[in-house]
Amino acid sequence: MPFSVIQSVPISLALAASGGAIEVLATAVLAYQDAREKEGQHQSEFMRYVGLSLNIVLQLSSSVIGHLFAPWFGPVSLVGPVFLSSQLLVNLLVFGCLLGLEMFTKD
Repeated sequence: MPFSVIQSVPISLALAASGGAIEVLATAVLAYQDAREKEGQHQSEFMRYVGLSLNIVLQLSSSVIGHLFAPWFGPVSLVGPVFLSSQLLVNLLVFGCLLGLEMFTKD
């Protein structure tokens, strides 16, 4: 019996948005480690490898969820913009509000 997928735009959009958010979190892992290093809080080699491993796992998860699974359930013309929009929004929240690494202004 062949494998079939039922089209569902809400599932597609949810997967695309979560894929974009996961990709930003993957970047935030390494950015957080770098920021702590610049503040003088040195980390062990083990913690650096843990951060790098977490980054790789999250990047792969983001690619699979956002670029492979999301288009199965809906049109790519919706998946792409939602993926990028969620990246921008989560980037603003994570790097601006949570980590405080960036200052975002109107300009």
